[in-house]
Amino acid sequence: MVWNDKDISWLGENISFPIEANLRVEYFIKNFQTKGKRSFTHSLGQGEKYLPLMKEIFQKMEIPEELVYLAMIESNFDPHANYRTTCGLWQFTSATGKKYGLKINHWIDERKSPEKSTLAAAQYLKDLYQQFGCWCLALAGYNAGEDPIRKAIKIYGTRDFWEFKEGGHLKKVTLNIVPKSIAAALIAKEPEKYGISIQTPRDSFSYEKVRISQAIDLRDIARIAEVDLKELKDLNPELKKLSTPPDYPEYELKVPLGKKEVLENNLPKVSQSKRLD
Repeated sequence: MVWNDKDISWLGENISFPIEANLRVEYFIKNFQTKGKRSFTHSLGQGEKYLPLMKEIFQKMEIPEELVYLAMIESNFDPHANYRTTCGLWQFTSATGKKYGLKINHWIDERKSPEKSTLAAAQYLKDLYQQFGCWCLALAGYNAGEDPIRKAIKIYGTRDFWEFKEGGHLKKVTLNIVPKSIAAALIAKEPEKYGISIQTPRDSFSYEKVRISQAIDLRDIARIAEVDLKELKDLNPELKKLSTPPDYPEYELKVPLGKKEVLENNLPKVSQSKRLD
């Protein structure tokens, strides 16, 4: 059975992400309901913290917001997730992250920034869609890279992702990324229908931004902003050190709502000895 755009109005009137309810999608739905239920439920709960931001970004970028569940499959919605050469919510490699404007150095790794990495992922997916003309191929290309998808299209003589088979051209993980993402999106839309209960995280991901152009110890920032250090670190997972980065004049530190003015008023009071650059 193929659901066309009219059948899946919940995807939005101006975006096209046709979903084929085939055996591969159903397999992962059942897996997420059974042996994978505990992990799936935990990941979906973790995602509740970031999903409003991520969906807003995808909507502004004019791509299907349901594609955000690719991040669930890639990282379990964990900004600190590391897998060999990739990391962050969207599991960017260093090269691809830098290509899409993410700063990665001794002080900072913006692949772990929920906001900036999602902006980069949205642009990458949009570029892949423009190249392949299909969101399923865009998802597969995100996982495998563009070249393997081009080769698969040539070998199989089709742009229908569901015609691609496992072999030497595409890895199993790439063939699974699309049905897994679709299954996750379907369950997330109606979790109760699938027997999934979501636990909302205690900490929200709401914040204000303060531009800080110098390296300043986060402990001092927490003190003068009257915020908890752990909360400050949680809002800024991209920081590799207990400090804001030097040589990054446009860096914006995220602080809890209502603390921007407090920090800005007290920031000049931080002595030069407290500034690390």
